[in-house]
Amino acid sequence: MSNPNKAAFYTSVSSQEERERRSEPRYDVNEYSDILFLTASGISYAARIMDISRSGIRLRSKMLVTADSDITVYMKDMCLEGRICYCKPNDVGTFDIGVLITDLRTWRME
Repeated sequence: MSNPNKAAFYTSVSSQEERERRSEPRYDVNEYSDILFLTASGISYAARIMDISRSGIRLRSKMLVTADSDITVYMKDMCLEGRICYCKPNDVGTFDIGVLITDLRTWRME
């Protein structure tokens, strides 16, 4: 289901159950740009953004990470800090990582 009020690369998550559990809209990301994230232990991993909301983001990675640990996610022109809420295997052989966003910064490369 498309949401005309958001940028073209976001679409609304269509699952009725998901919408009822969420306190705010969550948007699927259709452009899967690879990103890096850094765990508190200092190890960086590649991941993809699967969906995002104002307070959270779901990543997909080949690596299993520890829930309840801090994380920094680096994207094109922003960086977010958060707390890993869960890391669980999915049906495609990778892991879905739920992150509660605690801080968001943007920057411009000159």
